[in-house]
Amino acid sequence: MDIIEIRNLTDEQLGSELDNSFRELMNLRFRLSTRQIDSPKELKNVKKTIARVKTVMRQRGMREREMDRGRRKTRVGRVVSDRMDKTVVVAVEWRQAHPLYRKQVKRVTKFHVHDEENRSKVGDWVNIMETRPLSKTKRWRVTQVLSTGEPAPTEEVLGLSPEELGQIDDEVEEATEDGEEQES
Repeated sequence: MDIIEIRNLTDEQLGSELDNSFRELMNLRFRLSTRQIDSPKELKNVKKTIARVKTVMRQRGMREREMDRGRRKTRVGRVVSDRMDKTVVVAVEWRQAHPLYRKQVKRVTKFHVHDEENRSKVGDWVNIMETRPLSKTKRWRVTQVLSTGEPAPTEEVLGLSPEELGQIDDEVEEATEDGEEQES
């Protein structure tokens, strides 16, 4: 069978053609072993047909896999570290029933996630999607920053001047030093 004819077949017809070719191959092998065939050329042609059918099936399967991009696993998690360049660590929380007590237990899985533009900061909620391996530990990428984390306390948020913030910091340091001395 010619490759053009094979490419024009539907998926079901390809499957039946492959089955028929395998049956024909077994029959030819049997006939060859019992010396009913003089030339193994027929055997070679059947093997070529099988290879062509498998190639067309594989190519169609690859097209389907390319279209499966929307079916990749996605998770939502919180960024816990952004110290690396173009990489963030995202903690994804999920629940699982305890094997003995059947109570829901919180589990956390940390993923190293590719962040091309370094747009995610610690505390941000992000949507991540599975991707090809990008490094030894990175197999996920950030698709969307859902919400930003809590803003750091600044003078605008607290309504304090920088001097007043400095005084508060000094008082906190003194209190922690006093607490350490009392424990000794």
